[in-house]
Amino acid sequence: MNAAPAEDKAQDQSLPELFRVGPGYIAFWMHNAIHHNTLDDRQRRAMLALGQSLGQLVRHRNAIEAARRTFIPVSKLDGRRKPSPTEQQGLFDATKDFYLSFYSAVSAFAGVVKRFQSIFGEVPHRSNERFLEWLRDIALFDEHWDTLRSARDFRTLIDHPASKQPFEWGLVEDGDGQLRAMLHGPAGQSGNIPDGAELIADTESTDQIALLPDDAWMFVAPDEDRVLTLLAVQLNAIVDRIQIERFRADSVPCNFVPPNGDGDPDDGYPIFAIMAGEIIGSGPMTPILTPEDQARIDAILAPYIQRIRDGEHHP
Repeated sequence: MNAAPAEDKAQDQSLPELFRVGPGYIAFWMHNAIHHNTLDDRQRRAMLALGQSLGQLVRHRNAIEAARRTFIPVSKLDGRRKPSPTEQQGLFDATKDFYLSFYSAVSAFAGVVKRFQSIFGEVPHRSNERFLEWLRDIALFDEHWDTLRSARDFRTLIDHPASKQPFEWGLVEDGDGQLRAMLHGPAGQSGNIPDGAELIADTESTDQIALLPDDAWMFVAPDEDRVLTLLAVQLNAIVDRIQIERFRADSVPCNFVPPNGDGDPDDGYPIFAIMAGEIIGSGPMTPILTPEDQARIDAILAPYIQRIRDGEHHP
C-alpha cells in the first residue's frame, strides 16, 4: 500500500507516543490489582482472567512477528523474491489468531469493570462495540481510538463470514515496509462494503486496482503492536480507579519486582496519571516526601488533629 499522506503523518506525530508492551507490563498491573486492593472472589477471578487474556494477546502478537521473520533471507544464496504459500498462510493464521484473542481480551476487560459497579456505574458489557465506546470516556491514549475501532471491525469481518460480505485474503506491504494480512471482496447487492474497509477505487495506488480487478473493497489488518498497547494500557486507567476505593494500606511496603523478560524494556514502563494532580514524589508504591512537603501536609492537618484530641471526632 502507499504510505500515508504527508499531512496525515504530521498529524500522527502530534499524538501521544505509544510504547511497546511485553509480559512484564501485564505482570505489574496484575500484581498491583490483586495484591494491593481488597477484592472479593469473583472480582479476583475476573482480574486473573483479564491478565491471562492479555498475556495470550502478547503471545499472538509475537507469533505474527515470528511469521514475518520467516520471509527474511538468511543466506546470500537465498534468492526468493516473495514468501512461499506456506509462509503466507502462516502470517494470515497468526493474524487471525491475534484478532480472535483481541476480542476475548476486550470481553475480559468488560468482565472486570462490570464487577465494580460502585466505581464505574452501569457498564454495557454484553457488546464489545458498546463497551469500547463506553471505555473511551475514561481511557488513556483515546486520541488513537480509531485503531481499536478498526481492530474490532477487522475481527468482526474475519470471524462472521455468514453475516458479512464474502472475502478472500492476501498479503500487502504497508507504508512502513511490513507485510500485513489483507481481506478483499465484492460489494453487497446494495453496494455496501464492510465497516472499516476501504473502497479500492479510493486508494491512491493503481497497483492495488490492477491486483484486485473483481473486488470493490480491501481491509488491511491494523498494526497489531499498536492494538495491543492501546488495549493493555487501559489496565492503568482501570486499576488505578479501583485502587482509589480498594487500596490495602497493609500491603505496603512491597518488595515485588516486575519481571524483565523477552520484550520488556530495561528501564521499565511508564505509568500515567488518570486525572489532573500534582506529583510530589516517586517510588514503587508510595510517594517519597521531601521535608518541605511533609511540613506542608502537617500544617494542613494540624487543626484537625487538634480538634480530634479535644474530643471533636467529626471536624
